[in-house]
Parts: sequence; structure tokens; C-alpha cells
Amino acid sequence: MTRQNGDVSPNKTHQNGDVSTNGHISKNGHCVTEKERITFQYSTIREPLKLLIQLAYVIAIFVPVVLWSTWKLFFASEKSVKGQVALVTGGAQGLGRELCFKFAELGCSIACVDINDKASSETVETIKNTFPGVSAFSYHCDVRSKDDIQKLHEAVKKDLRQVDILVHNAGEVTSQYMTTFDDKYLDHMIDLNLKSHFWIYREFLPEMLKRNSGHIVAIASLASVFTAPNFSIYTAAKHGVLAYLETIQLELNQRVNNKVKASCVCPYFIYTNPRYIREWDIRMPGLSVDKAASSIIKGMRQDMRLISIPSPFFSLAIFLRLCPFYISDLLKDIFYVHLTPAIETKVA
Repeated sequence: MTRQNGDVSPNKTHQNGDVSTNGHISKNGHCVTEKERITFQYSTIREPLKLLIQLAYVIAIFVPVVLWSTWKLFFASEKSVKGQVALVTGGAQGLGRELCFKFAELGCSIACVDINDKASSETVETIKNTFPGVSAFSYHCDVRSKDDIQKLHEAVKKDLRQVDILVHNAGEVTSQYMTTFDDKYLDHMIDLNLKSHFWIYREFLPEMLKRNSGHIVAIASLASVFTAPNFSIYTAAKHGVLAYLETIQLELNQRVNNKVKASCVCPYFIYTNPRYIREWDIRMPGLSVDKAASSIIKGMRQDMRLISIPSPFFSLAIFLRLCPFYISDLLKDIFYVHLTPAIETKVA
């Protein structure tokens, strides 16, 4: 550190002998300006020969890998989940309830998590009556609360020892005009549809990593990549879920001999509530909860990283992003999604 004109200025000597002074690099006695430094930094490709070899390798294997992935999409075997513990948030009704039943049918013990205690208890009792011998427990948890999630984890460990499959399905679908919402509504939607994913994976993933086994399944939405009017907050939240899961998948891939899996589900509109039929005007038919749940479990058992329901829709949504805006807007008008904005988007 040197003091000049009363100021403290950090000097840093680089491995090549250059000296940084006040953010500038002195090179052979010449002070390199910030503009020159940035130009140099971004005009130099690191290991260019290695880069060319790596790109050539990707090109060489591209077609075989695409063919292999296509084959797996239709013919891949499905891993057994019998005897495992499946935790499903939002499990009391709709898609979550259907997932609980289908996991129970496959021989899983069930942790049904919801804020609706009555509906959750009814789901658990029906599972026990339908599948004798299957363990099922109901848990109250507001997934927006870090404290609730920690208490949930302790309760599940006490009853079922560990969680092998974590399906974070809890969420809320509402529509609103781009400026007609209050702060509480915004916080509620982001906390529930996005931040809760951070809280719950941070709580449950460490033990999966320690055991080197487990599978997390995040229910995002096709809205992650296909936008629609009056759907801004929900779309932004689900886009965040998709990005978060892609990052988790990359970090898992960096682990040696990793066996912890992560899947992100991007379904089209699912009719889980009669209100949606009144508020949605969509050209392509929505999905039943039975169809959606079956596709989710099949994709999870095949260790698919991205589960699109229906399968082609995600690729079509990406294609729209590659089109000129005029064409993509025209196609969105043709395959319209009209969502009636709520009269009031406020949270008490």
C-alpha cells in the first residue's frame, strides 16, 4: 500500500511483473488505462487450441447424443422407488394429492405437506385405506416460512427417518395486470412460488448429499419460458425456479460419483381448481391432474433433468424465442392464452 496526496492506493504486483496502481496496470513503465485493460481482457481467448478441440468434440458427438436422448425419452427404464419416502408439498389437493396417491401405489411412504390440515388428513387416511401397509403422515407447513420448513424436517425424520424424494409442488396461480397489485401480494407470490424453493432445498439437500442419494423435483411451469399477458409475477417466479434448478443440476454434476438427482417440471396449464376453467381461455386444452402426475413420476423415475408436459411444448416455447418478435407475437396470438386479471390482487 502507498500513500499519495493523502490517499491510500493499493499497489498489486502481477505474476508477469506488471504493477497495478489505482486500478491501472503499469506495463514496462507505461500506465495502461482502464479502457485498454478491458479491451485486453476481453480480446484474449484463454487456451484457444484447447477450445477448438473441445468444440470439435461436441460437434462430433452431437448427433449420437441427440439420438440417444430421443431413444431414452420413449424407451428408458424407470428406477424403482419402492420402500422410499416421498415428501410432497401442497399434497392435500389437486396435483399434489394425485402425486401422493401415485407414489403410494408404487410402494412409497408418504409425507403429505400442506397448510390445509383437514384436507391433508383426509388425503392421508384415504391413502392408508386404499393401500394397506403404506405409511402415510400429514404435516402442517407454510413453505414461505424457514422456521416451518425446519420443524417439518425434524418431524419427518422422527416419523419416517429420511426423505428420499422431495417434490416441491406448493404454489399459487393467479393473474393480474402489470401494475395493479400491492406490495403484500407481490411478496406473497414471490415467497410462495420462488423463495420457498430456496428454503426447502437448503434444508433437505445437505442430508441427501451426505448419503449421496435422493431426488428433488421442482414443479415450475411452462410459463418459465412461455409468457402470457396478465401473468407477469407468476411467470417471473417460475422462471426463477427453472434457473435455480438448472444451477443445482450443474453443481451436482461437479460432485464425484454423484447420485443425487434433480428434476424441474414445466407443465402446461393444469386444471387443479374449478376457478381456472372460468378464468382461463386457452386454445390448446389444459392437462388433467392424472396426466400431469403420471408424466412427472415417469420423468422422475427416468432421472430426466427437465420434464416438459406435454413433451414437445418446452421445445416449441424455446423455438418462439428464436423467432423474430413479430412472428413470435403472431404465433402467440394464434395459440392464445387469455387469463382474466383478478379484480383485486391483494393479500390481507
